[in-house]
Amino acid sequence: MPAGDPSFSFQPGPREYGSPTDAHLAFRTAVVEALLPDVSRADLALVWALFEAEMACEAATQQHENLYQICFYLYELGQLEDVFRLYEAKFLARNMDVGITLDREMMTVGHEVAEVRAYAREVFRQQPPLQTRYPTLLQELDGLVAYPDYDSLEDYRTFIRGYFYGHEPGDLLPVN
Repeated sequence: MPAGDPSFSFQPGPREYGSPTDAHLAFRTAVVEALLPDVSRADLALVWALFEAEMACEAATQQHENLYQICFYLYELGQLEDVFRLYEAKFLARNMDVGITLDREMMTVGHEVAEVRAYAREVFRQQPPLQTRYPTLLQELDGLVAYPDYDSLEDYRTFIRGYFYGHEPGDLLPVN
């Protein structure tokens, strides 16, 4: 579904208990859940649109029910350019719960830290204003090397895939 579809994008809804809501959150949640069994690179534009809608929802309402799962999809799909989206979710979201729940390792999008860092440095070289938008990205990546939370990227991958797909060998689905 295109990002501009009004039933998909963030849409301010009626206030509940004094707090703003998103009129399209339930539909977006259903789309996010439907992707879980077989998200693939063919879904990348959809996942990016979901991410943008969810970040808009988070900024306006501080609701972020789908953000962790969408970030997992970005990690799983492994596109280096998504390091910037994952940084935004972890470090620029208004609600501190988002930053706490997202693992730093997600920013690697399944690649070695050195590769992600080299990619980010090259993007910053080509587009210097981005360094202002993502001021600590390189330091955060360095922190993954200096103070890792997991013994290896494979250990993290096993953990995060197990979180979403289950921990039994038969539960894990192949990456598409």
